Amino acid sequence: MTTKTYSNRTNARRAGVAAGTPAELVQITVHKDGDKVRFGWKAKEASAKGPHKRAQGAASTPAASAARSRPVAAPAAAQREERNGVKRPKAGGLCAQVWDWLDAHPTATIKEAKAAAPEHDWNENNVSCEFYAWRKFKWAGDSRMTTVHRPCKPRHCAGFFVDRKHESESLRSLLYACSTLV
Repeated sequence: MTTKTYSNRTNARRAGVAAGTPAELVQITVHKDGDKVRFGWKAKEASAKGPHKRAQGAASTPAASAARSRPVAAPAAAQREERNGVKRPKAGGLCAQVWDWLDAHPTATIKEAKAAAPEHDWNENNVSCEFYAWRKFKWAGDSRMTTVHRPCKPRHCAGFFVDRKHESESLRSLLYACSTLV
């Protein structure tokens, strides 16, 4: 009978687990044929630990080993806020510093954000990526709202959001107001 072989150790271990063998009991075998190397798997004996290992107590019980291999969910406080498919960066990192700066300067453009990068020791390319992620996180949430107008000059009009139902009327009045202020 020929043994099923796999191209790498990971695939062999995955096949062993898929066959119902616990991951701790999957033993990888190496099959060499000239220059080719293939990997297989076989189940280890459960009693292979020996009597001297059983004297340690609860660590060798099946319940203890099952508890060790279970993934642990992250605590609720450590989860990051997510909006529009974008997660807010973890506090304390450089990305979070960029986001904090953007929160303090919500009308900043990408040019202004990149200009602030050297004084805070940020990478300009990272600032650019974080700017667009922050903008998606912050402003693309409400499907009824849309950005109507990019500000012509920040001191005159700040670019605002209007209801789509009244978009054409508001757009006309906004464009008229901006053209008269310039």
